[in-house]
Amino acid sequence: PEHGYYASTNPVGKKGDFITAPEISQMFGELIAVWCMQTWQNIASPNPVQIAELGPGRGTLMHDFLRAAKSNPQFSKAIKIKLIETSPSLTKEQKTTLAADADNIDWLTTIDQLNPLPTIFIANEFLDALPFRQFVKTKGSWLEHCIGIDENNELSFVLSPTGIDLQRLPPGHETQPEGTIFETAPPREAITANIATHIKTHGGATLFIDYGHKTSAFGNTFQAVQSHKTISPLTNPGQSDLTSHVDFQAIINAAKQNGVHADKLATQMDFLLALGILERAGHLGREKTPRQQAQIQTDVERLVSPDQMGTLFKVLCLIEPGRETAPSGG
Repeated sequence: PEHGYYASTNPVGKKGDFITAPEISQMFGELIAVWCMQTWQNIASPNPVQIAELGPGRGTLMHDFLRAAKSNPQFSKAIKIKLIETSPSLTKEQKTTLAADADNIDWLTTIDQLNPLPTIFIANEFLDALPFRQFVKTKGSWLEHCIGIDENNELSFVLSPTGIDLQRLPPGHETQPEGTIFETAPPREAITANIATHIKTHGGATLFIDYGHKTSAFGNTFQAVQSHKTISPLTNPGQSDLTSHVDFQAIINAAKQNGVHADKLATQMDFLLALGILERAGHLGREKTPRQQAQIQTDVERLVSPDQMGTLFKVLCLIEPGRETAPSGG
């Protein structure tokens, strides 16, 4: 509560440890609004409808979202904005960013505090920050990879006697070499189940955007970032961003097991192209200086280029049974 990374720091942005898509370009939040407007129409335009953003960062995405939402007066009047945030420092930042709309926004700390209404969830780079576990193949068994203290009183990786149910491992685990790592994230699956239950009960949809892999696989994706540079996860504990890649197969399974439909997984590139990012960039660049137009082009490339965020980042859309989401590019 006092010294936790998100509780004590403001990690997002050029002055923080990492930068997210909404901080790169206003087009990202605007296109999320377009997706939500189209999806809202596809679920019969409920009024009211909650827009719940999980882990809203500095509030930049929602700031751009609300501006774009005004293009559809019916949608703009129907939405009730809920920001789900546990960090006091980030909540303060969000209230500054969204000062003009703060009277129409509710800040919550858990999904359980949402009203029993149709809800469209937005979760950009949220799942990757939730806790995960690692298991290492050791002498034919899979033991938990933990962090302990070595003989020099320094943090080090150690093995725990705790094992894993072999049914949770992907196919082929028997033939994996010694030292192979498998990651699993029960909290991510649990919150997905919670979201899915809300959607099935009250109606709505979900948009997950995060970096990760399509199918459950082996490998070590544990990473730490400080001041936009990758460092050892054991360096400066509590002062660097710790994440791992999202196993989207596990997220899809959790959603389906709780009664909602999951669209085919798309890349961020295909998702943004399907929503018209190139057209939006062209419109945004009109009457701008050549330097400003070049920056817009650079921002688009960063968001959709395969060698930047375009294919590493995936998009998963969940929807109440019997409905369809807006086009996702999947």
